[in-house]
Amino acid sequence: MSNAKKPEDLRSHRWYGVDDLRAFGHRSRTKQMGYSADDFAGKPVIAVVNTWSELNPCHVHFRQRAEEVKRGVWQAGGFPVELPALSLPENLMKPTTMLYRNLLAMEVEELLRSHPVDGAVLMGGCDKTTPALIMGAISMDLPAIFLPAGPMLRGNWRGENLGSGTDVRPAGSYLMEDFYYAGGIRALMNRLAELFDGSAQTVTGRPLAESFASAETYDDDVIRPRNNPISTEPALAVLRGSLAPDGAVIKPSAADPRLLKHTGPAVVFRDYNDMAARLDSDELEVTPDSVLVLQSAGPQGGPGMPEWGMLPIPKKLLKAGVRDMVRVSDGRMSGTSYGTCVLHVTPESFVGGPLALVRDGDPIRLDVAERRLDLVLDEAELARRRAAWQKPEPRYGRGYGAMFQDHIEQADSGCDFDFLARGTPVPEPEIH
Repeated sequence: MSNAKKPEDLRSHRWYGVDDLRAFGHRSRTKQMGYSADDFAGKPVIAVVNTWSELNPCHVHFRQRAEEVKRGVWQAGGFPVELPALSLPENLMKPTTMLYRNLLAMEVEELLRSHPVDGAVLMGGCDKTTPALIMGAISMDLPAIFLPAGPMLRGNWRGENLGSGTDVRPAGSYLMEDFYYAGGIRALMNRLAELFDGSAQTVTGRPLAESFASAETYDDDVIRPRNNPISTEPALAVLRGSLAPDGAVIKPSAADPRLLKHTGPAVVFRDYNDMAARLDSDELEVTPDSVLVLQSAGPQGGPGMPEWGMLPIPKKLLKAGVRDMVRVSDGRMSGTSYGTCVLHVTPESFVGGPLALVRDGDPIRLDVAERRLDLVLDEAELARRRAAWQKPEPRYGRGYGAMFQDHIEQADSGCDFDFLARGTPVPEPEIH
């Protein structure tokens, strides 16, 4: 490529190419690992950041994929080095991978900064791994490409397709595997071509439009033309109001249409354990019109804003045929899978947001068309409750958890660390 850097312009040159004792040590230590000078001298060093783990179903194949990536880097004239990074298995890591997303982002940034790296291939796929890898690479500001793990294959039971989740449903009846067979990302981008700047250059050195110009769609019911959407409603809606001054999120296409404008009495659970203990009790005072409220599920309250937002329907209502209710929390939900679930209520209850002030029986009004979520109480009563509210004890007394609770921002700020979102750029490391 015409804009390829000269060897002396590479970032790794500071480690390998300088004529001094320290660079001699770097070269000799690299040779001790079995490489020759021809393998790395004057070549861009490409970090293959691998989040492989035997406890991460999304990434369990990455051990082999990393070798294939490295082979491609060799073929392209680079020097690949595999750097393992924290793996975040969405289903097995507790209390939630969101608690550790920023830890991985920091790790990636520092891996790339502290090593002789000129660019990176980021290997990830599970929900929080993808943003964490990209956040870290962007903060380091090195050329990087992302290699997705790909969707998990579906199962089959008596002729019915089964999935371990829902990332395309409930907006339609298909799973990500169907999306792949229908043409995948390239076909989708082709359908949306007029919305892109097709002249933008990609990592291949060619314009973006060339990467999907020849793509075909093999199933119009999965990847639909723009003039035939599955729904004319927006995929997501941001709500505001007296219950969510800084915002909350709902997926209208997942909700029962009759509940998109609804007012009902609150049934409040203090935290997840309280909900688990009482939800299915026959003594629970709840009706189909009730609004289920879960507190202490936010960034600090969870901690880490776990995927608790899909509150179950109480068993006695399920037996009566109820399949959806309005549910409100400051937690998250995987893909906003289904139901009239209002999520990410901000500020969260743990820091004294209005959600912390809700009591059983309080009227809660949801109006998606107006983008409103309100606690229907007069200001005097809210002020009285606010004055009586007491901040809960911190979740952690030491370690990473303590750092998390002291520096995590709210959902409307991306649950980032305040010291990562602000401040001056970090300088390149000294090499001595």
